[in-house]
Amino acid sequence: MIFKYSQKGSALLTLLSIIIATLFPAYAQTPQPVAKAAGSAKIALLIGISNYPDGTDLNKIDGCVNNVPLLADALRDYGFEDGNVLRLTEKAATHQAIIDNFRSQLIGKAKAIKANNGEAVVVFYFCGHGSQYPDQDGDEADGLDETLVAYDSRSTAAFDILDDEIDDLKAELRQYTSNTTIILESCHSGTGSRGGDGYVSEQADDDQRKRAPYKRKYPPSSDADTLTYAEIDASMSNRTAKSESAAGCNCDKPYSLMTKALVQALKRATPATTYRGLVSEVADEVSRVSQQEPQAEGSRDSLLFGGAAARVRSYFPVSEVRSDGTVIIDAGAVHGLKVGSQVAFYSSSSKTNAGRDGWIANGVATTIGTGNSVISIPKPAVSDNAPTVDKRSRAILASPVFGGGSVLVSLLPAAPGADGSPDTALRADVEKLLRDDHLIDDQIITLANNSPVSATDRSSARIVIRLRRGKVGDIFRDDSQIMPLRSANYCDGPTLKTRTSAERLPAKDAEVYYLDNGTGSAAPLFGYTFDPASKAAAADIAAAIRTIALQQNLRGLNNAASTLGSNIDVSFETGPADAITAVCSDDGKLGRKADPEKFKAFARTKNYSVPFGSLARLTLKNMSGDIRKKTDPYASGEPLFVTVLGITTKGEVQVFDNGSGARDPLSDGKQMVIYLSGEPPTGVEHYIVVVSREYADFSFYRTWSVVQRDTKLSPLQLLLRQPGLAARDAKTIIDQPDSWGVIRLDVNVAGLDRPKR
Repeated sequence: MIFKYSQKGSALLTLLSIIIATLFPAYAQTPQPVAKAAGSAKIALLIGISNYPDGTDLNKIDGCVNNVPLLADALRDYGFEDGNVLRLTEKAATHQAIIDNFRSQLIGKAKAIKANNGEAVVVFYFCGHGSQYPDQDGDEADGLDETLVAYDSRSTAAFDILDDEIDDLKAELRQYTSNTTIILESCHSGTGSRGGDGYVSEQADDDQRKRAPYKRKYPPSSDADTLTYAEIDASMSNRTAKSESAAGCNCDKPYSLMTKALVQALKRATPATTYRGLVSEVADEVSRVSQQEPQAEGSRDSLLFGGAAARVRSYFPVSEVRSDGTVIIDAGAVHGLKVGSQVAFYSSSSKTNAGRDGWIANGVATTIGTGNSVISIPKPAVSDNAPTVDKRSRAILASPVFGGGSVLVSLLPAAPGADGSPDTALRADVEKLLRDDHLIDDQIITLANNSPVSATDRSSARIVIRLRRGKVGDIFRDDSQIMPLRSANYCDGPTLKTRTSAERLPAKDAEVYYLDNGTGSAAPLFGYTFDPASKAAAADIAAAIRTIALQQNLRGLNNAASTLGSNIDVSFETGPADAITAVCSDDGKLGRKADPEKFKAFARTKNYSVPFGSLARLTLKNMSGDIRKKTDPYASGEPLFVTVLGITTKGEVQVFDNGSGARDPLSDGKQMVIYLSGEPPTGVEHYIVVVSREYADFSFYRTWSVVQRDTKLSPLQLLLRQPGLAARDAKTIIDQPDSWGVIRLDVNVAGLDRPKR
């Protein structure tokens, strides 16, 4: 929940006039490479368990064993030689074997490399079931340790591997290298190392056996320790992760959703890719079919593998330049490209393959093959002597996962009425509202014509949204996933009162409409419910579908070829939850009161998890002058337009500028401040900070249907109004790479103190 933002250096002066609005950002920093000693080596331990012993009630995860060679192949591109990549699969991946091989393969070799004046680049990967166990040492905010289920964890005297055990191993490894990447492809994997249809869950039931308390060898990882490792988790600690199944995936080999998307992202990463940027692309791809929300922990803003293991070739070559002006590049579906993906071309003399250094043109993918794609680019608009793309040019995937098809909306079979018969009137009303918003004409949304949705239609869609009906108690796992119908506080005259959880949430036996993402086990999207008896049901449902569709088009927005984002310093601070409190005026109006003294307790942190009720502060500062003075003492900064586009767990698209006027840029040295507070439902919220040299109007996210259809839109606005199909063409992306850039922000709304009814 964003309260107020200001361009002033001191936010305290504005707090008495705080206005509440819902938004929830996190923060990012300029990526910093880690200095490495000569003689570094790349070592990895990859673990995959698909088949657990009979009698353990642990379902088969087809993708896990297939993931191991897939990831090993991707790491080969980064210089991880086969002899330095140890694979443990199936029966070999016992509890003790995992611990022992972590010590010998990772810690032992890292120690030897350091003794030879080098520093190891380390990767640890686990794919298998994940679970939870009651915390026994009080270091878990939610009272639960996350666990990795080894092959023998449930069939012998062995137990799951606690996150405390992994944390101890990581602390031991930290003595010999500050370049560790941990990848956990399992359920409940968030904080796992301290810091449907066609799909199977990677979640295991909790182990009910009693185990002796684990005795730590090292203190728990601290905030400072996060600089020594980066972690990629398949899901939040309270969500499940999914894998394709052999029976339902309609594919040659099933893979886990996160790992499959991760490998694609690794194959297209650039030297400037950070863990945050990598996982943002992965999460966008996974969101097409699952709500599991992969996330990054630890040193999110460091360069991939610490910059010590740059991909063998950090760009894609041009294989053919056709007479019709299109270009074929050596990147395709295996790299995650889709129709509508954005590509920037650079000359072979470019030193950075970013910004304006050697930039030639931008293009858009129109045809996607397995390993190559056809790119349409505009004709030179400057002069006949303008540089053109040739076979020596380099292709950079500026926005590889942006777009990718329209959202497929299924109102079939029409949501049943109270007597069980199809509610055709509701379906017709929802469809009319979507058409009135031009969402169908603009191909943002496509209506499904068959039920169930065909595999072909599903594969070509950005995501699938289904309208469903059921009882609240049957469709929600717990209260933290439900969007409250009322606010927590209200005024009874001048007296402040607080509603109970039961008063805020719909009754468990209430029949409601809800939306899911088209898989049989999917949770309702954004926790929303719709009252079938309400006259506004159709309008509310259409508005929710519209918002979800626009979010899906927005969340993949990126411009990897731009350097503008590096001009903005972003900091994230946490403080006392009661620094801002609810109050009632004498006439019974609800307001907010700030305590200036408590705002002094705010401190910068790398913890992006925000429990319900906590308070945080996001600050974005234009540092363009300071950055340029590092190379030219007489250089000056430049004013930049900074806009935050928020995708919240409440199902909203929020738009915030610098607070001094939508058309006013953020001057060099000035900052904007945003205050936020955690509110349900739980989930990961995504924020896109768009930094541009020219003003762009993003208000159409609030009022899509009233935008004049013949209004001249900027290239960025045109880009956001297209769905990623053939309707998006080179005319929408002819702007130069540094006309706008993106900073990706995300935060885990943890909901650790979730209400109980």
